[in-house]
Amino acid sequence: MKQTEAAADSVLQESDLPKERTAKMKNTLLLIGLILAGSIVGALTASLAGNISALSWLAYSKGISIAPTDIDLSLFNFTFGIGFSISVAQIIFIIAAIAVYPKLKKMIA
Repeated sequence: MKQTEAAADSVLQESDLPKERTAKMKNTLLLIGLILAGSIVGALTASLAGNISALSWLAYSKGISIAPTDIDLSLFNFTFGIGFSISVAQIIFIIAAIAVYPKLKKMIA
């Protein structure tokens, strides 16, 4: 009897793996979605706050970039470059999104 119980337990544990992976994937997608939403709402807030003198500090941003570089191969022309800029409002909204994540995670589970 012990062998069949052990076999049944191992089958149950193996069948739980896809559920755990699905739950982990949902949680990861939720966190990424919240961070993206926080970044977008923060960018909109920063652009609107830039015109209001009392809230202009929300629009303060710093950027990092690598200048575009052209590679001409006669047949193809490639341009490589990257830039990243983040404002105070985006930082605030991203932190708020991360703070809300555990509560939403419990609601979804």
